[in-house]
Amino acid sequence: MIVYLKCHYFMIEPLLTYGLTSEGLKHILDVPNGLACGCVCPKCSCPLVARNNPSNKKAPHFAHSADNNCVGAYETALHLMAKEVLLESKKLRTPDFHHDYDNRNLESRYRIGEKIKFESVGIEHNISNNGVDHIIADAVGFINSKKLIIEFAKTHFVDEEKTGKLLRLKLPCIEIDLSNQVLDRKALKKFLLSESQDIYWISNPRLDEAYKKEQEQQAALEEKEKHIRTLSAAEIDDERAKVYRQKYERYRQEGRYKFFTLHNGVAHKCPIITSGLEKLKTSRFYQNMILRRIIDGEYWNGVIYGNFGRECYIYIQKEKIIIFPDDSIRNKWSDIEERGAKFLYAGLMEISNVIVDEGECNRCDFQADWLSFDNRQISVCSQHLGEQHDSILTAFSY
Repeated sequence: MIVYLKCHYFMIEPLLTYGLTSEGLKHILDVPNGLACGCVCPKCSCPLVARNNPSNKKAPHFAHSADNNCVGAYETALHLMAKEVLLESKKLRTPDFHHDYDNRNLESRYRIGEKIKFESVGIEHNISNNGVDHIIADAVGFINSKKLIIEFAKTHFVDEEKTGKLLRLKLPCIEIDLSNQVLDRKALKKFLLSESQDIYWISNPRLDEAYKKEQEQQAALEEKEKHIRTLSAAEIDDERAKVYRQKYERYRQEGRYKFFTLHNGVAHKCPIITSGLEKLKTSRFYQNMILRRIIDGEYWNGVIYGNFGRECYIYIQKEKIIIFPDDSIRNKWSDIEERGAKFLYAGLMEISNVIVDEGECNRCDFQADWLSFDNRQISVCSQHLGEQHDSILTAFSY
């Protein structure tokens, strides 16, 4: 006979290592032992006993002075600490915005998140629309006359009713799931600036509207593309140019992009290339007059015509520069001239690694689009091009 035993699993709450004082949360090692700690439970406000005597068998922790069956003190402390960290640092990374609010769906990502610093942060902030749709937000970040609602959650998450109120109030809201976090200020500060899927949008009316408008514009452009296919070659070129101009204007109005004129498919003025060339100014190649001209910004298409060791040359702007001449001249060269040509060739190869291999725009992750009109080719690039990923922006575009 087989006997099945039903097992019950109980969630054991972690040891409480922070108690609440009039100055905020205090760590167990920062207060006196026993009742002298002057701390109360963040959940039930019962006085706490600090058990931080080195002779204790358990790790230092707080315990309730009376057995009142308080459950959830750790969660409440974590909730309070997250708000304290945000209030102190005023820094947060907004999550990527997905137009379907599913942050696991890579196809629906519409805007990349960004690190921001608020001008001020309000805690337990009351918001209503003339007394209607009243909500109490865990935190509100203020910057550039904008509000961002921030909700912290571990077991109680934003429900449909509160989401409805946020939408009617036309307020953007981020929810931060603390389920996988611990009571540690440094860890929470790092978490708030991370790209974790535990930080996600609940509502964002402005981006909802922007996405809807962009979809409508895209549909209109596709209709124009269909119309273009019925035209002659000359008419097609003209119509395509109009479409590209409209797209350029739309990108420009959004203010999220940078634009670079392409030469042979490469944007030589982009920060990636210019920073690479800047580093070469400290190299031995900068001593060569021809290499210096290119490093300082004169246009070279990155192409060496001919073969190494035989006749070959380049163009700077429209000026032809000989690297290795034909044999009739080479036979009269000295060893110094031969070494100079090899040095020039080596320098050109080093520069080509910067302006071609690393900067070939159609392979660059920052390129968002490519446009062609008025005899120009334009690369539409992310606004983060050339910026450090860990930099804090002074404004945000939610």
